[in-house]
Amino acid sequence: TKRVRLKTPGAVTMLRAKRGTALAAVSRPGLKRWKKPVRAGIKATRKQVNGQLTACPEQQVVLVGYAQGAAVAHRVLQDLEKKGALRQVPAAVLVSDPSRTSKSSAGRPLGSPGAGRATEGVLTRLTRSAGDVPDPTDTFRVVQVCHRGDLVCDPGSKTSARKALGLSLSYASKKSRAAMRLAAERAFDQVSLWPVPATQQVVVGIGEPVSTQVAVQGGSPSGQAARFTPVSVPAGLALS
Repeated sequence: TKRVRLKTPGAVTMLRAKRGTALAAVSRPGLKRWKKPVRAGIKATRKQVNGQLTACPEQQVVLVGYAQGAAVAHRVLQDLEKKGALRQVPAAVLVSDPSRTSKSSAGRPLGSPGAGRATEGVLTRLTRSAGDVPDPTDTFRVVQVCHRGDLVCDPGSKTSARKALGLSLSYASKKSRAAMRLAAERAFDQVSLWPVPATQQVVVGIGEPVSTQVAVQGGSPSGQAARFTPVSVPAGLALS
């Protein structure tokens, strides 16, 4: 597991007061201070992900981010899609994503209860939208976790600022345990779609012809999940 550490101010930074409704209590100068680490986080995460994929092109990369970290992962996913590199990313889990868009291709977020599909994150509502996450494919999907009324990913006019702040800080609590566990399960399901060659042993006598197929475990049920590249083999053998 590789971690990009950000020095991030808490969500309370964006509030001018804890009174009133969540959206009305957000201060634009405070929101600007709160989101400031995102740019540096995007740069650092791009560098780390690109380095990992270059060092080991056959590995899988799963991006996970919370709050400002979710905004970072959101943007990095968009970059990977533009580069055609999402084939190496089976899943991403975005928790309390401030860049969440209305009617996202990721579907309705998990939560207790989850935010509605037509709602948006605080950065989308009050600043320039970053756009949606990449669309799901047979071997890639984004899992979002966002409680209804969360100050960061679902600020609105029906939840008090104090409650919305509490919701945004609750993802490590018992309240969020079921949603977080389900998000992890969905991400693991995506990882397991990648086929893994099964261990095989074929024994034949010298000079005897042999033909066999390489078996794999897992794999996408609807679409090509991987492509096997021919490698060098001993004289007398051939792969096709």
